[in-house]
Amino acid sequence: MIVKAPNKILSTQTELLTVSNYRAILSKFIMRELPHRPEALGIAGNQVKLPYSIFSMKKSGKWTYCINPKILVYAGEKIMYSEGCLSKPKKHFDTERYTQIDVAYLDKDFRRITETLHNLDAIIFQHEVGHLKGKLIGE
Repeated sequence: MIVKAPNKILSTQTELLTVSNYRAILSKFIMRELPHRPEALGIAGNQVKLPYSIFSMKKSGKWTYCINPKILVYAGEKIMYSEGCLSKPKKHFDTERYTQIDVAYLDKDFRRITETLHNLDAIIFQHEVGHLKGKLIGE
């Protein structure tokens, strides 16, 4: 079940995963987020009642897990983008986002990934990082 706003877990910054706990948390996250994938472009840990720094996103059309993600550099132009959110169903918000970002995260095998994301991938990543920081669109 997706947590809906207002809910304290959605406004609380998430905790980092560690080598010792990431497998158990990743397994719980996968089981909780899988039912919500069809209409989603991304789902954060706190949206499925897990207060940890993890999300999945549809990156270039393929589902990717991002553990302890960081945005390293904001670049490109800023655009207004109409976004929806599973925690605020049936609403859309015009949100200003960068069209290019450099990011770092750990993959599902806890390997460090650094890459540059563009356009929709960059927008989704920014949205999901916002969730992990306890920020919702439209607030």
